[in-house]
Amino acid sequence: MGSGPLCQRLQSVSDHLVRDFVLNGRWNQQLLRLWVPDDIVSEIVTKVAPVGSTDDRAVWALTESGDFSIASTYVLLGSQTPSSFMFDRVWHPVIPIKISFFMIRLLRDRLPLASSLGRLQVYGPSKCFCCLASQSESLDHVFAEGELAQFLWTFFGNGAGVSYRGQLLRRQTICDRILADVIGLFSRKFAGDFKLNRDGCSLGNPGISGGGGVLRDSSSAFLFGFSVPFGELTCLQVEIKALVFGVQQCRLRGFSWIRVEVDSLVLVNLLVRRFRCPWLVRLDLETLLAIQSLEWMVGHCYREMNQVADALAKVGTQSEGIILYTTQSELPRLARGALGLDRSQIPAIRTRAISH
Repeated sequence: MGSGPLCQRLQSVSDHLVRDFVLNGRWNQQLLRLWVPDDIVSEIVTKVAPVGSTDDRAVWALTESGDFSIASTYVLLGSQTPSSFMFDRVWHPVIPIKISFFMIRLLRDRLPLASSLGRLQVYGPSKCFCCLASQSESLDHVFAEGELAQFLWTFFGNGAGVSYRGQLLRRQTICDRILADVIGLFSRKFAGDFKLNRDGCSLGNPGISGGGGVLRDSSSAFLFGFSVPFGELTCLQVEIKALVFGVQQCRLRGFSWIRVEVDSLVLVNLLVRRFRCPWLVRLDLETLLAIQSLEWMVGHCYREMNQVADALAKVGTQSEGIILYTTQSELPRLARGALGLDRSQIPAIRTRAISH
């Protein structure tokens, strides 16, 4: 139910199963009202009644199989807007995930410092090793009051034209200034031309499938990449799912315009509406076209120009969850090599065996 699990909203339904409340393919409202309040009955009848006589089973509506997956939850949460002022600043789309996690731990005083560990009855030597004079290791000291902290804030502040000398920086102030610097850096960086190469891989058509992609700027510098498993799908299904995932990731990271290159001419023709869309991929196509706050255009490229995305898609078929690459060194060996060849403008050559 949209407002929470029924088991948490009902006192008891005796030993009844969900199928006991279904009669001739429809909800048995008379029986429902004997056990369930009227306001909840009005919610239940808006749902499609289950068919068959199998045992009750929880279904995760975000996946085609009905099974829960962290990947689908990540996509759902990533598309939602933060609900508080603090989270809106910490979970900003242009800030790397690991920095966001660090900032939230900083704000909630959850970093493994001596003062924090003491609250958990874990005691040890409380000495800040960054200071010449003996000082207790606390969060405010390490990030604001200590000798090294003051030096770093002064050093980098002077470079940005801001003076921190003599100020006592609290946690919220630190996070606000880090955020302002990061957004300023990325807003200048996001003013150029960006190209997303993505690819899908299906081992069997249909078979085990995965997608991958890489975003680069106009100088071919790596910005981010991804590998994601999609389960058992056809080639066309995984191609468009990889495209949807890649465009969503670009939107979450604050990009406003990108060029997309795909090596599937069928997919290009679907996107420009030269071909009629098959029903199997119609929902994914509608999801793609409904993405807001990001403009994009699509073009076709040959497979030889899509080697990096192809390598990442093959990794996706073997992975157990979403893999996001934020630096070039994190890429798999084959993708990293193909990326280097692309940046050096060395052409890729397709080889075929000739039978005599």
